[in-house]
Amino acid sequence: LLCSLKAISWIPLDLASRAVMELRNSNSPVVHLVHPKPATWSVVAGAVSSKLDIPLVQYSEWLSSLEKRASRHNNNGGDGSKLGDDRLSAETLVPFFQQAKPSMENSKNGWEAMGLASLDTHRARLESAFLRDEGLREIGPEEVMLWIDDWKTRRYL
Repeated sequence: LLCSLKAISWIPLDLASRAVMELRNSNSPVVHLVHPKPATWSVVAGAVSSKLDIPLVQYSEWLSSLEKRASRHNNNGGDGSKLGDDRLSAETLVPFFQQAKPSMENSKNGWEAMGLASLDTHRARLESAFLRDEGLREIGPEEVMLWIDDWKTRRYL
């Protein structure tokens, strides 16, 4: 599992829906609905690591492992799109993960984890008292545990 201190501005769905209700009458043509106080990727990765008992590794190490696995799979006649039990594989996303590598490995402003652009929340916060609330809940281990339980229920894990 990837280790990184990069930001993630994911907003829990219940909070996003409340913000949408406030923003529905906005005078702004565009607002970025992301969390105004991003958490770090390490919060999510640490919770997944703990719950699934998987070690945290640096992005470059993880990507190298994935590239080797994809190469072995492709050399054995596979197209990288399926694993043995018909689950989609991360191997199909190797080009995406390669593109995200620079943003995962450096601390330049403007980029979040996984190569996602940091979005300006100024306009959204101006028009939503809810998004200006200093106590707004961030993504945390509790949400991650719910995701994992759901993934297990759906047999993704």
